[in-house]
Amino acid sequence: DFVRGFPAVRPGCRLGSRTPFNRLTGVIDANTIYGVTEKFARHLRTGYGGLLRMNPVFAEYGLKDLLPLKVDIPDEGCIRTNRSQYCFESGEIRVNEQLVLACMHTLMAREHNRLAHALSQINPHWDDETLYQEARRIVIAEIQHITYNEFLPILLGKEVMDKFGLLLEKEGY
Repeated sequence: DFVRGFPAVRPGCRLGSRTPFNRLTGVIDANTIYGVTEKFARHLRTGYGGLLRMNPVFAEYGLKDLLPLKVDIPDEGCIRTNRSQYCFESGEIRVNEQLVLACMHTLMAREHNRLAHALSQINPHWDDETLYQEARRIVIAEIQHITYNEFLPILLGKEVMDKFGLLLEKEGY
């Protein structure tokens, strides 16, 4: 289903054409990995070690974990060719729309778990919540760095980035 974004307020509350509001904020807050609600974020977690749930389906072959499978509501946001197949579950429903999205969600979920594990080694006294939140903060910072320092300069160009104050500070932040 196509859902039209709601109109946003124009700068200075001026009249004019509609200015759409983009609700897809994954390149800023990593909701593609963590979800947009606290309830769903808890669903994606293991409840120990600050880790996100993953699927170790190929671990016996020495391969890394994949995203967990969507078994609760298997047909939501997913086209299954038969009832024995399941799609991936991540912070947003679009994870199964394109292979690139599934790959990026998998990479960032693995990065979260890598960070949570490393933080638990450095801070063995931290509980699950602290490990989760700190790993989450670092992943969000990594995604913002990639967005503002690598992606947007190529997409928009340095002049536009400078004009709208989007360039990252090299020091003193």
